[in-house]
Amino acid sequence: MDGRRFDDLARVVAHPSNRRRFIRPIFGGLVGAALLTLGIAGDTEAGRCKNDGDCPGCKTCDRKKKKCVKGCPKGKKCCGGDCVRSDLCCATAAECKACATCVDGRCQPNAAKNGQQCSGCLTYNNGACGSGDDELCAGNERCRQSTGLCCPKCRADGNCCPVGQACINPGLLSANSCCDSSANTPCGENGDGTFSECCANFNERCVGGECVPKDDCPNRRLSAAGVCCPNGPACGGVCCGDGEACCLGVCQGEDAPCCGAGGTFCPGLTRPYCAPPGQVCCGDYTCGLEEDCCEPQGNVCCAEGRCVGSACCPPDVVICGNSCCEFGEICCGNVCCTEYNCLNGTCCAAGVCGDVGASTRVCPVPGQICCLTDDANPAIGNRGYTCPNSTPVCSNKGECCPESTRYSQSCGGCCPDQGCANCTSPIPGGS
Repeated sequence: MDGRRFDDLARVVAHPSNRRRFIRPIFGGLVGAALLTLGIAGDTEAGRCKNDGDCPGCKTCDRKKKKCVKGCPKGKKCCGGDCVRSDLCCATAAECKACATCVDGRCQPNAAKNGQQCSGCLTYNNGACGSGDDELCAGNERCRQSTGLCCPKCRADGNCCPVGQACINPGLLSANSCCDSSANTPCGENGDGTFSECCANFNERCVGGECVPKDDCPNRRLSAAGVCCPNGPACGGVCCGDGEACCLGVCQGEDAPCCGAGGTFCPGLTRPYCAPPGQVCCGDYTCGLEEDCCEPQGNVCCAEGRCVGSACCPPDVVICGNSCCEFGEICCGNVCCTEYNCLNGTCCAAGVCGDVGASTRVCPVPGQICCLTDDANPAIGNRGYTCPNSTPVCSNKGECCPESTRYSQSCGGCCPDQGCANCTSPIPGGS
């Protein structure tokens, strides 16, 4: 208020008749506010409510009786005075996942485990096992994030060959390459996980670490010693004798049960073999009965129901569509989102306006701001309104006023001062 307006107000109040007219509504307003506050306090003590947001702590609202009662919604648990997901509530660290700890009764990512090895060459990161660490591999290897296994650096950019391909390192005078094992045979082990040559299966064979022409040896009959097997394909790198058959890479009598009781024949990508009892086929490997084969081409096995595309989702996070959510997130409308930012199946990018449980919670759209009104009267203070950026003043009833004004109940409008002159009508807020 500037000096001139203050002087004008002082002259009006100084006159006795004006002073009585000025003080009477103020005094009446104060008494009314006090009575209203007492009435509200009485309602609060009696536990009266209209919705869950009007009830404290872990209580919910019985809308028929309009009374706060004990209990959390289904799937939640009372933890520290709040209703939270049951798996996030704890009394000790032992009740939390391996990469989490108990903080103030809540399971939260254990920062102390960040960087620690959790599976293969993977390490914990913010409560999840899935960050590859090249330091856990040999000097000439990298950590393959999709499988958690180390693989030789082969390409010019220092990356590994794709899954199912071997690294060919012919020496200093030639560039490295990748050998597709489905149609070729890596030959000549260098002792570091790489090979010196890639033999074309249709016309070459690997003998003594070198690719040589197949000559007249039928396909797959060549043994590891370079001998053409007369009785059928090589078995585990050797030739089977008369009256023998290849079973699980071992030459056995033809009448021996190949797969054994409960075994399963696997066609394989590069070689046929039998899965032992209690396992299922997954490309060139096998998975346990409690696992799923996520990627046969890459021989990737995951815990049951934890496949996300061709990779595994850690057991302590939520799967949402084709993504693994971060620790503490939920699946909201097929999108990973925090529980607070999820409203009616929609993940609000800018956050939800209003408290959890308020009936007027709303997602703001571009050009809107949140009006977090907080009136003591439950009939007014549901909160969660929005106003346009052009009218950033919010009233306690979810109405929007222009800047430099405020809503006056006595005037019923948006007023620039304490009087009712020059007031404008408010516009309803979004809810």
